[in-house]
Amino acid sequence: MGKVSKADKKIAYDQKLCQLLDDYMQILVATADNVGSNQLQNIRHGLRGDSVILMGKNTMMKRSATVGEETRDPKSPKASLTINVYTKHQA
Repeated sequence: MGKVSKADKKIAYDQKLCQLLDDYMQILVATADNVGSNQLQNIRHGLRGDSVILMGKNTMMKRSATVGEETRDPKSPKASLTINVYTKHQA
């Protein structure tokens, strides 16, 4: 199996994000600047079983969400909440 191209990775990311938007009724978008790996690990552990964490670059997430909105059923409900997470902890 050869190296996967950037375009194929973006397509796979689009599909995963679109599937999550269809499967979940609520989403939370947060920035994770200066958040240590141990803190992220604790967050992921606390959310395990109930939630999915999908991380990506801002432009890729925006593009994937736009692609997803174009293909989604307009009748499907979706609630979203946007927050910013800040920490003083230095890694």
